[in-house]
Amino acid sequence: MLSRESRNNPEIQDKNKWVKKLQQESWELELLVSGFSIILLSKLTEWLQIVLENIQYGLNMDIELSKAIMFFMGVVLLASYALIINLVIHLIFRGFWVGIVGLGSVAPNTEFPKLKYSKFFTKKLEKKVTKLEDLVIVVDKISSLIFTFAFLIIFFLISVGLFFVSTLLLIEIGNSFIDMASGTLSDIIMYSVTITLLLFIFSGLIYMLDFLTLGFFKKYNWLSKIYYPVYYLFGWITLSFLYRTLYYNLISKFSKRKVGLILIPYLLIIIIVPFSNFDHHIYYPEKSVSSHMKNNYYSDLRAEDNHINKVDIPSYIITENFLPIFISYKPRDNSLIKQALPDLDPIKNEGFNTNTKVEIKKDGLYLSESETEEDQEKTLKCLTGLYYIYLNDSLIQNPEFYFKTHINKEEKGIFTVIDIIDLPRGKNILKIKRIKFEGDEQIMVDYAVVPFWKE
Repeated sequence: MLSRESRNNPEIQDKNKWVKKLQQESWELELLVSGFSIILLSKLTEWLQIVLENIQYGLNMDIELSKAIMFFMGVVLLASYALIINLVIHLIFRGFWVGIVGLGSVAPNTEFPKLKYSKFFTKKLEKKVTKLEDLVIVVDKISSLIFTFAFLIIFFLISVGLFFVSTLLLIEIGNSFIDMASGTLSDIIMYSVTITLLLFIFSGLIYMLDFLTLGFFKKYNWLSKIYYPVYYLFGWITLSFLYRTLYYNLISKFSKRKVGLILIPYLLIIIIVPFSNFDHHIYYPEKSVSSHMKNNYYSDLRAEDNHINKVDIPSYIITENFLPIFISYKPRDNSLIKQALPDLDPIKNEGFNTNTKVEIKKDGLYLSESETEEDQEKTLKCLTGLYYIYLNDSLIQNPEFYFKTHINKEEKGIFTVIDIIDLPRGKNILKIKRIKFEGDEQIMVDYAVVPFWKE
């Protein structure tokens, strides 16, 4: 019902008519948005998968900032898949609705007597079968709700991603302060950071629980006053203020119990399914190094968009008397290198760098190259000492390595060429072992086992 002021105000009347007309014709916009969104999102998910692979390969996952970037991009990819599924369901329901409307324009009423069923069954059908005009209204409401619900879920997933990203950034900032201090001050900062982090995580979980329970902490006066600062803070951190109107409108118009029964299982499915797989190959191992022939090890078998995982040789059939071997260097190897070679100074700082460095001497400031040939030779010698190359269980003595940027996707690594003229024709095994630490103990483990056949 409109108020007296609204009925007497032409501007408000025109606005209400416009909103009502827009609501009645919104199905056309929904179909257009759903159709175009599905097409665009299918391309977006392909691009996001490539970006995720590049991030995973090119960033050091021991750094919290790298983890934050990786996690958030993964959430965006998950949200994209969820949105595609929701929009496809929406298109199905909205297409069904259009079909009902079209049928109603031709045959608005169901004429059960013409079916010549028994009186008993005719009466049952007249009671149980929904009238066409009622079905139009019901399906229209379901379609609009699915459309709204789709974007609500996406915003929620992004909020979860922002919460975890914020947590990782807090850890990174805290570690920076701890590293800058020493002695008692370092311990004080460490305890302060730990307490702050625990309070932040606990508050975030409370905020998420309130969302999933459709406002449990807002129901009680004394509890809501304690909860409000958490609600206000995480409303900004997770950007949930962007979708609060949708959320509160949904839970106020419909039964909270029904919304909860749909929302919670749906979110669990969205989160659990990507980490599960359906597989009947119960006797096929997934993580073996020695018994697997991995396509990624061979240039002619590797998928076009894939990075070199560990090792690269030209093919599984070698027709020449020399075997080129490329060993990939990934940023996540930095922690191992630092542990194995504590006296080796990195050539560059991790993160942003410049090709020049400033040296302070007694007679003034000097600019010099940040990398010298001596530094490069020392680093190469130390890096190659982490790897041992075997051909058919025979250790290759003192292979000559070079730094190399591979042509595949410009992966960085070390490269050598082995003379295999004396190898027998047929199957041979290239085995690369690498240093690993178990506690403080240094051991050698199989890093890659690459079978190949020599002509």
